Amino acid sequence: MGHFDRLHERFYRSDLERGLFTREQLKELMKFYFIKFYARTDGLKYGKNHVFGGIAPDGSDATNELTYTALEAYEEMQTVDPKFSIRVHSGTPERLLRQVASAIRRGCSSFVLVNDEVAIESLLKRGVPVEEARSYILMGCYEPAILGKEVPCSGSQWINIAKALEWALYDGRDPLSDRQMGPQTGRADEFASWDDFRAAFDTQLEHLLRSAMATQLQFERPWAEMNSSPLMSGTMVETVEDGRDISCAGAKYNNTGVCLASIASTIDSLLAIREQVFARGTISLPALAEALERDWAGEELLRLKIMHGREKFGNNREAPDALAREITDRAAAIINGTPNERGGRFCAAINSINHCIRFGEATGALPDGRHAREPLSKNLCAVTGMDREGVTALIGSVTRIDFTQFPNGSVLDLVLHPSAVQGEAGLDALVGLIRGYFAEGGFGVQFNIFDAGVLREAQREPERYATLQVRVCGWNVHFVNVSELEQEIFIEQAEHVGA
Repeated sequence: MGHFDRLHERFYRSDLERGLFTREQLKELMKFYFIKFYARTDGLKYGKNHVFGGIAPDGSDATNELTYTALEAYEEMQTVDPKFSIRVHSGTPERLLRQVASAIRRGCSSFVLVNDEVAIESLLKRGVPVEEARSYILMGCYEPAILGKEVPCSGSQWINIAKALEWALYDGRDPLSDRQMGPQTGRADEFASWDDFRAAFDTQLEHLLRSAMATQLQFERPWAEMNSSPLMSGTMVETVEDGRDISCAGAKYNNTGVCLASIASTIDSLLAIREQVFARGTISLPALAEALERDWAGEELLRLKIMHGREKFGNNREAPDALAREITDRAAAIINGTPNERGGRFCAAINSINHCIRFGEATGALPDGRHAREPLSKNLCAVTGMDREGVTALIGSVTRIDFTQFPNGSVLDLVLHPSAVQGEAGLDALVGLIRGYFAEGGFGVQFNIFDAGVLREAQREPERYATLQVRVCGWNVHFVNVSELEQEIFIEQAEHVGA
């Protein structure tokens, strides 16, 4: 829905100056407006994005009084929809961050905060002029798009990169479906060294990414003949000037998103192979591959040893973090700039949204100790329970990745216990955490602040907790409306941070 505060501020100010409405009356009108978005979804899924704050095209801070009034109205409503995206930069007023942080810790978690400096730099690298880059909005969940000039198709392909690891282990064969999915890069007994196996993984990853983009090209080719969009075309500057529909590449920017998923699951699994197979010789690679096909049957002690190992993504440790940087650099280089069928380019992202569940259902046991068909790691998060050194260490791992190479957006989910953000000191800590994450180069961040005991009570007595919110991914829902599996995932996360 664009920059809500920038679009409407002059009307808001005019109504106040002319005495047509009081601030409280205008706030009530905003509530009537926002509730229409909630009514469309009944709080069940997705919602519409409203953007606030950020750097204006002239380089100034765009925050204004309407920003605060709108956020105040939304916090008072305590609905899960619409979605609020807060653009943050080094000059963002402390008042704004404290207002957002205060709402989040009260359970109003329908916010994502995005780092302007990193997002804008990622767009500049894509060739977008600085004034246009500063006018970006967030569409979908947290994907940047140039206002009035871009049709990004940001959620076109999600890639479970753990599949590249599976295919490398089984010579291109998918272990669950028993189908040949990737190139034959060698059997498990043919890899003499870690470097040999890593080369096979890199080959499978490139095949996976290029296959996904090739599939997307087939979807895009008939778009102009099948799905003209005259109404949306009227909202784009160049389509109006040139008289071309957006389906015919009428917008200035016509990019396609490719989103990497299962980062932490893949990193932890690769390191388990390097450590247990090639460094220590605890188990041979063929024996490990066979154990994984048995879902770890007969190797429970090894599975537990691996799960309790130290080299896990999310703990600010050199080995996993360096590997994450290498793999994401490589993937971004393959994706970014590859032409699509709409006169644009493919653009990389790191997010899984809730596909981590369905991807997990299609993925066998992994070398990190995960059982077959269990959920995979979500977005930029560590594998649940593996980030043992606290939230600042998790941030240290995540920010080793160069997010200026991911112009299609990325996000970190942070789960905190309510006791960590209590009182003024807690609010200071939460604001400091946001600023610290962005100062280190993080892209987007969203929060869930809850207690595992409360979530258990909500499972038992859903009628008492009908308004309890959880941030699923790029959208909010009521906890009682998600599946039992998703509820258990949230509870497991809450138990981990509360331990």
